[in-house]
Amino acid sequence: QALATPAVVDRIAAIGTPVARAMVELLAFFRLAYLRDQGMPDPPVHDACAVARVIAPDVLTVVPALVNVETQGRYTSGMTVTDFRDDGPTMVATRIDLPRFWDLVVDAIAAL
Repeated sequence: QALATPAVVDRIAAIGTPVARAMVELLAFFRLAYLRDQGMPDPPVHDACAVARVIAPDVLTVVPALVNVETQGRYTSGMTVTDFRDDGPTMVATRIDLPRFWDLVVDAIAAL
């Protein structure tokens, strides 16, 4: 859900600082990599979601679930498997307040 769309990249670029320019370059790299490898034109920003959860816990809606990494499957080895039927020990994000999330990210970049 948290994708670095062109509109988001434009917001970051508008900051105009060296940090913002570096972020725009990183996102351009990820954009090309995700497009090439996954067919996704807008790269996801997983790490920023984790940081946002620490800064503003209510920016993400989370539910408990059982999460495992598949290590034996012929077609699924290395994939994360999440069972939402089981109230496991892991809190898994299911929704994000995108406007608030991107405001947090852009404000943090502008503050650096």
